[in-house]
Amino acid sequence: MKHVIILLITVSFGAVATAQQGLSKISFQHSTHLPIGSVRGFVENISPRGFSADYSYFINNNFSLGFASGYSDLYQKKDRQTYTFSETDISAVKSHSLQIIPLMLKGSYSNIKEGSVFQPYAGIAAGGSLINYEEWFGTLVDKKGGFRFTVAPEIGTRISFNKYSLAGADLSLRYHYTAFKYNDVKNLQTLSLNLGLFFFNRN
Repeated sequence: MKHVIILLITVSFGAVATAQQGLSKISFQHSTHLPIGSVRGFVENISPRGFSADYSYFINNNFSLGFASGYSDLYQKKDRQTYTFSETDISAVKSHSLQIIPLMLKGSYSNIKEGSVFQPYAGIAAGGSLINYEEWFGTLVDKKGGFRFTVAPEIGTRISFNKYSLAGADLSLRYHYTAFKYNDVKNLQTLSLNLGLFFFNRN
């Protein structure tokens, strides 16, 4: 009898796991970035030039694992000023730009219920980012690039088109931290508001 009970429990858990597995999701979002910390001293402007994309596979009804990437472009142009380099004065229009391309692994927690239109979630992604830093003085440029560690926690909600739909709107707030230090930029930090679409697929 004991062996029968153990067998029934094992089969039951296996059936539940099978029922919950097999769901994957693709999301595409437009991203608006707000520079914070030392980055704000380099580029003050809020940038709407960004997007993000991710793929997730749900290992059960609550947890998913996947990949995340994207692109952000921060830029600011300053008025013409006179700058001194090695006792030489240069009159130039100065501009700052940062381009960031993250490549990360991502884990998320959400509670997907059949027929639920709102699906709140929280997640964190970690990996690295390709960085392109440029500080222009007219036609002269100070450049720095590389691949640096990045972490990006987020909260958000998916809003299905209707309670039977496998697609809908995806809204999230994400914090980005990249361990990049150069000149006055100590670390790359931004907050992004992201809005786009998601699509579920039953494998």
